[in-house]
Order: sequence, then C-alpha cells, then structure tokens
Amino acid sequence: MACYYNEDMGALLFAAFFEDQAEVKGEHAKQFLRYLKKRESKIYLPVIKRPDIDNWGTGIQALESALELENKLTNLLLNLKTMASANEEIDFLHFMGKYLDKQKRNTNYMEHRLVYHKRLEKQAQEEDPFKNLTCSSVR
Repeated sequence: MACYYNEDMGALLFAAFFEDQAEVKGEHAKQFLRYLKKRESKIYLPVIKRPDIDNWGTGIQALESALELENKLTNLLLNLKTMASANEEIDFLHFMGKYLDKQKRNTNYMEHRLVYHKRLEKQAQEEDPFKNLTCSSVR
C-alpha cells in the first residue's frame, strides 16, 4: 500500500503511514519467530492473502482494507492465545500479552484515523459538492 501512495502531498501521508506499518509488522513477526525458535516450537504460519486490489482508490479505501487485515491478525493472535491458555503455557501467554496490547492499540489507532479521514472527506464534500462530481467523472 505504501508504494501506491507516492504521487501527491495528500497521498504522501498515507505512504508514510503504510510504510511505517509494514516495518513495524515485519519487526514484530521477526521477534515472534525468534521467540518460537528459541523455545524449539514447531512453526506453522497461517496464510494471510494479500487483498485482491490493484487500484487502492482513496486513502479511506486503503485504510478500510488495512483495518480488515489488522482484524484478521488480531483474531489469529487471540486464537493462539486461547490455545496457549488451554495448554497452560504461561511464558508464552506473557510473551503474547505485549503483542496483543500493541495490536489492540494499532487497531484502535487505525479506526480513529479512518473516522477522521471520513469526516474530512464529508466536510470537503459539504464545502464543495461539485468537486467530487468533476473528479469522479474524469476517472
């Protein structure tokens, strides 16, 4: 998503946000895998498909798609926590706690950003209702 939004100044905000998110998620994944390897755990990675979108459209559409992926990740982590709890893996539960906390904060942050950008878009439409008509007819 970060590569898609590099053309104008408004899009640069989305590019920076998505690039930062990719770096953070990559680092978390590495830390998580290191921990599992240290414990000599078998690692079965779930398949999370890339969204089948070639044109992300607006930043709001990209945020909605990213939020959907975040919710999938949250569900996977919660399922993992449930299994670890059932097996009484206290160390692993403690380790997972910080990732679940970060995941919840990140999801909440993205939800707030999405609401904020929707409000901005609505406000812009109310201020200049003809702007969207001309922009959408050009595409």
